[in-house]
Amino acid sequence: MREADRQEVWAINRFTAFNALTESVGRSVNVKTALVDNKVLAIFGIGTLTFLSRTAVPWVLTSNEVEKHRRMFLQYSKWWIEEVRKEYPLLVNIVDGRYIKALKWLKWLGFEIGPALPLGVDGALFHRIEMRT
Repeated sequence: MREADRQEVWAINRFTAFNALTESVGRSVNVKTALVDNKVLAIFGIGTLTFLSRTAVPWVLTSNEVEKHRRMFLQYSKWWIEEVRKEYPLLVNIVDGRYIKALKWLKWLGFEIGPALPLGVDGALFHRIEMRT
């Protein structure tokens, strides 16, 4: 897992990379792994607020391979978000305010980035992200 992803999951609830992955996968209705040359690029999925919710909580945990295959990651993530939007009219999550690359990527995908607010164990600053169809 990329260091910025590790810092983010630690800041919100003191999860290790393993904890973050197992919790995210366990709470998701759809999980995928992006591989390039048999190496993990990213693991991502959709959580929901409730079983019947029409609000999705998309998440992604990336590896350092993203830097080597940036264009592929960008193209696939754009396609994937468009597919998710067909089923869910509202996408929401939070992002560590220090994770500038993620915030730029999310803005490029079309998410609205809310103001930074203190959250998590130590009150680190996180932005709410949102996309409506």
